[in-house]
Amino acid sequence: MRPPEESTREEVARDWAVALNSGEIDLASRNAFETWLCEDEQNLLAFEKYEMLLQSLSGSAELAKAEPSARSSGRPWWRGVVAVAASIAVVAGAALLVYTTNGFEPEASPIQTAAAEIRTLTLPDGSVATLGGRSRIETHYEADARRVTLLEGDAYFDVVPDTSRPFFVDAGTRVVRVVGTEFSVSRDSEAVRIAVAEGKVEVFNPGVKDLPVEALLPGDKIEIVSRQGITRSTVEPASVGRWREGWLSFRDASLGEIAESVERYSNTRLVFASSDLEETRVTASFGIDNIEQFLAALESSHDISWSRNSNGDILIR
Repeated sequence: MRPPEESTREEVARDWAVALNSGEIDLASRNAFETWLCEDEQNLLAFEKYEMLLQSLSGSAELAKAEPSARSSGRPWWRGVVAVAASIAVVAGAALLVYTTNGFEPEASPIQTAAAEIRTLTLPDGSVATLGGRSRIETHYEADARRVTLLEGDAYFDVVPDTSRPFFVDAGTRVVRVVGTEFSVSRDSEAVRIAVAEGKVEVFNPGVKDLPVEALLPGDKIEIVSRQGITRSTVEPASVGRWREGWLSFRDASLGEIAESVERYSNTRLVFASSDLEETRVTASFGIDNIEQFLAALESSHDISWSRNSNGDILIR
């Protein structure tokens, strides 16, 4: 047998199949085979493939030179080892199934929504997350913590209480820590926004130990804007996460920020004639299906006009 480190898995499996079927193998090689077989389920699968090939294609050109002319009679000892290894693989698979269905997998693939899509999903621990349009999250569940990373967009969480495993939402510059509550987190290129509908959350900066932890209760909202600091405000708890019902609310927000949300929830683009218009700040609340009503109100309160082009984009001048 050639050393495993000098061969691919397939080559090692082929050589073991040939050697074992020859009947000429010493005790040291036998022990080495048992160790290799149980190291990885893929080793077992590769070996079984070549063993079946030898059994059914005794004249295979690829293996002809190495294949013995005589086989030992009776049930080879190594078939028992293969059976045990297969049983171990099945048990390991069952253990993995229990492990993941109980919500302790360390990492999952990103979950994302398309523009104008709102999706509600149940997380491994039974907590519920609702994602807004064009949003992305990753889950990282561990034995002592439940972690979700909001990569972009809006997310509303209804968290199952579990004092032994706190729930964390990482939104870049801030992390939200809860035990069981309902709250929303928004993340875009400009800011992170957190609002609480029920219960209590703690917001902290993982990169700055001396920064105080912000405690938020129902109706509390916090906004962290890049290079501008933190702003706290209050809202009606029932209004938190109203984007789930197709309703967008803004307080002292730039038209650029509003345009970003409108595009995520309706596939409608707002195009500005100048950067000054984009920086115009307004307070507004409107249904995503009533964008034109919002624009009409904007037109009457500001020196602004708008129209649609042939692509359906809204031009603001």
